[in-house]
Amino acid sequence: MTQPMFSFMSSSLVMTAIIAMTFAIHTFFPKTFSAKIRYRMWIVVLLWLIIPIRPSIGNGIISLPFFTQAESTTTLAGAEEEQIVLDIPLADVVNDPVAQENTAFLSLSFTNILLIVWGVGAIITFSYHLLHYIQFTRTINRWGFLEEDEQVLTTFHKVQAKMGLQNKKIRLMTCSVVSTSLLTGFLRPVVILPEKNFELEELELIFRHEFIHYKRHDLFIKLLSLLAVSIHWFNPFVYLMSAALQAEGEASCDQDVIQHTGEKNRHFYAEIIIGMIGGKHLQKTFLSTNFYGGKKGIKKRLESIIDASNHISSLSYFALAFVIVITIFSGSVFASPLQAATRNSEVDYFRQRIEMEEAQEIALSIIGGGTIQEIETSYANETPIFNVTVLYDHHLYAVTLHATTGEIIGLQTGNFDENLPFNEATEEETREISQSPISSNTAIQIAKNLVSGDLVEVDRDVERGRAVWYVAIRSGSTVHEIYIDMETGEIVLHETYNDN
Repeated sequence: MTQPMFSFMSSSLVMTAIIAMTFAIHTFFPKTFSAKIRYRMWIVVLLWLIIPIRPSIGNGIISLPFFTQAESTTTLAGAEEEQIVLDIPLADVVNDPVAQENTAFLSLSFTNILLIVWGVGAIITFSYHLLHYIQFTRTINRWGFLEEDEQVLTTFHKVQAKMGLQNKKIRLMTCSVVSTSLLTGFLRPVVILPEKNFELEELELIFRHEFIHYKRHDLFIKLLSLLAVSIHWFNPFVYLMSAALQAEGEASCDQDVIQHTGEKNRHFYAEIIIGMIGGKHLQKTFLSTNFYGGKKGIKKRLESIIDASNHISSLSYFALAFVIVITIFSGSVFASPLQAATRNSEVDYFRQRIEMEEAQEIALSIIGGGTIQEIETSYANETPIFNVTVLYDHHLYAVTLHATTGEIIGLQTGNFDENLPFNEATEEETREISQSPISSNTAIQIAKNLVSGDLVEVDRDVERGRAVWYVAIRSGSTVHEIYIDMETGEIVLHETYNDN
């Protein structure tokens, strides 16, 4: 799994835990935190569901494994991407159209498929809700009309002026297909009333509720909520978070409306909400407020309205600060593959993937022989790699291998005698290094089946008039020199000498 996809999936997983934690706080301390504090907590969670960057401290608490077996090869700067099956001569891959087609198909890795599925799901989710909103506004415009009642308009503008919004162009409409007041419209905001006979005192509270939504930019919060749901469409906890955000948004508006009022006004305001129950109504949309908000949670909302007790401010703000801190630094929970690598020594890390000896064998099999000059471990774009330098026929070859899969990332050549800098290997040079029916890698395996030990050298040679692979293997103090026919794989000669 590539680093960006790893970061996204681990972020969604951590945010799921934070959402569950926030629900737990609200459940176990139902009367400790005001609706306004709960709303702000959910806004913090919402923002970090969208923001891709996560500050991190240290190397993470939990390490997740690599998912690189199906991963496409990462290329170095200036190196062409290649995917090579080492048991097949490279020339066969270059010349065989079927092999080329299979290689192209295999490059569609698990990560790419996962990315496509996620992207399609995100587009479908966002498009569905956007189309629903467009349908919603068309229905409102078809069945609604601009309010013309002078008393209603006077009350509307009076509340608007009291809240410092007299210079804002906010329209007032009445619509027969809604049963609750609401605010909608990003560019042309409009307050919509159901077709009911409201008292002026009721209208004043309703208008105040919707203007609070406008001043707090709650429509844009709802747009961010839609983005979060679309991005994390596969995560059911995000849908629960979005629903809680909408409910607490309405409840926090209630709190502002009835602030510093007596019990009588609280009961009166609760009766307005109860009066919205029933009747015709459009299906709710993400991109509008909803004064009534639905039957779910209405009991809790009404209890909050009637409750005149003061909440513990110090504990409330402490909880809010706690959610902010733990959310911001949620990136420190999971270690990325690169961070996990640095926890252990570099050598130990690479030993968990392919051994250095195996990397040497792969490099020699790619070049077709030679001796190892140098091998080192490093990173390229956060990908762990082996850099192997091979000397063969007065030429130096720099082979870059993926340290997890052993796949070739880059191949460069340089002249050993003239000490020139490395250049990218041409296609012809690449083809020439693996032309024999028996590849050097196969020859190594034949030799190791005969003698166990460490590979010393692989080279082309001629023995008894036959083109052979010369394979040297050290077993203790004894070096075995094995000559293997390049055409048939037959062992032509096997000699030993003591290297003490």
